Amino acid sequence: MSSPSFEIVRQFYTIMNGHQKSKAVEVCTKLRIAEHIAPESSKSVGELSKELQVHEDTLYRFMRALTSIGFFHEEEITDTNKTHGIFKHTQLSLCLRDQGVRDIIQMRVSPFQVLSWDGLLNSVKTGISNHQETLNYPNFWEYLKDHKEEEVIFNRSMTGLTNQYIPILLSFSDYSKFEKVVDLGGGQGLFLKIILTNYQNIKEGINFDMKIVIENNHHGEDLDKRYSDQSGDFFVSVPESDCYVLKNIIHDWNDESAISIFKTINKSIRPGGKIYVYDLINDLNLKNEKYPTGWNDLNMLMVCNGKERTLQDLEYLAKESGFKIDEIRRHSTIPNALGLTIFSKI
Repeated sequence: MSSPSFEIVRQFYTIMNGHQKSKAVEVCTKLRIAEHIAPESSKSVGELSKELQVHEDTLYRFMRALTSIGFFHEEEITDTNKTHGIFKHTQLSLCLRDQGVRDIIQMRVSPFQVLSWDGLLNSVKTGISNHQETLNYPNFWEYLKDHKEEEVIFNRSMTGLTNQYIPILLSFSDYSKFEKVVDLGGGQGLFLKIILTNYQNIKEGINFDMKIVIENNHHGEDLDKRYSDQSGDFFVSVPESDCYVLKNIIHDWNDESAISIFKTINKSIRPGGKIYVYDLINDLNLKNEKYPTGWNDLNMLMVCNGKERTLQDLEYLAKESGFKIDEIRRHSTIPNALGLTIFSKI
């Protein structure tokens, strides 16, 4: 067997160094470097080090590393009287000025993510994640209850992701026939608020989540009078409604738990009611694809013992809980993107 080419070796090391790059981006967000460089301007590493109160030479080495993966751009110096180390923004580094993006980054490198993935070998062997071993808790949700800072970052990051998805989700969603909408696991309530803003026909909207989440929700004085927060457990009972929203919820759970959620809804859904399930729809016909579905799927296993499901998987959940799938809607040009699966009671 011949030795691998230089390009193959470099690709290999690029993959294996992924943890270094994610840690560097995390530190960049914690230092808030992106906010110290104006969008259409540039700044020297000397100025940055003084503003950030960090070691100048190490900051320069740090910034140089970030430029190699597309964060910031070091300007070329042709004047020999000028020193190196003038940086400006790229499209990637500009994203770091957004609080929602920073929250997502902090969530992705938080201890619960890192610790959960330490159990990958065991999960490949057994098919499940042993959170008692990796997190010292029975599951991810119990872990969050005792780790308030991570819980706050997690909830804010979910809101940040929702903010990014909203235009796409609304483009293939229709709430014009519903009087009451309940967003199960709706977190800070952003998606429900946007739905209410766009559909005046809705008379009542309930943002339903765990007590620990609802207690931390804070709203402005201009809150829509139709909106309300309600704490509870969707494995036990949910408010009566003619539309339930499950956005990035079902993929958090294994089949047994997902079916239990749907059965709880089955007890309360009004005649003719619908369930709107927003999750990635895993298309197994896309082989060797470069979209992140495979990694999302593994992450759901490691963190939640969940999965990204195929259409057949969703049909199984529907059948086992007394529902049927009416329709699937998804973005027309983005394979394996977040889709909408509409359930109705049999």
